[in-house]
Amino acid sequence: MFGGNNRRKAAATIVEAVQPLIRSVAMFRDLPKGFWDDPYVLGYLNGCGSMFAKLCTGGKINGMDLGLALTDAMNTLSGGQGAAISSRTLALHKANDPDMKLGLNNAVKCVSYSHGLSEFPDDPDIAAAKRIGASMGDALRDPSDPTPERTQTSGALSVLLFQQVVRKRLSEG
Repeated sequence: MFGGNNRRKAAATIVEAVQPLIRSVAMFRDLPKGFWDDPYVLGYLNGCGSMFAKLCTGGKINGMDLGLALTDAMNTLSGGQGAAISSRTLALHKANDPDMKLGLNNAVKCVSYSHGLSEFPDDPDIAAAKRIGASMGDALRDPSDPTPERTQTSGALSVLLFQQVVRKRLSEG
């Protein structure tokens, strides 16, 4: 029973955390063709999902429960394609697909940085995101945010490593 509670909590957290990413790619139109099949996208979404599932359960979810939580979340996010997405993700993982690994690693970097789990002091993506975040100016800062630089950098990192990559990979033209 305890595993089931963690699974439900994790799936709900994954949906809440990943849905804005998916919406950011759609931006007033449908998702790009091939979105739910793209190795980078699947790696990134599963990397984010796994990180958020572990964060919300204090690291108490893994194995089968984590896989089922990811499937449940992807089913909700994709409008019922969770089983197919999980099958495709597993096949890509078994094939050691480099695009999927890159997506997964970039997601782990984004979530780890945004939650203060790691600083990545010499990482070029973090450095670029810091420059972009700093260029946003004070107008976009929330005065109640105790870590405005991290928040701005995290947002810029998400744009660099998800939105821009996905738009480039799946552009129709």
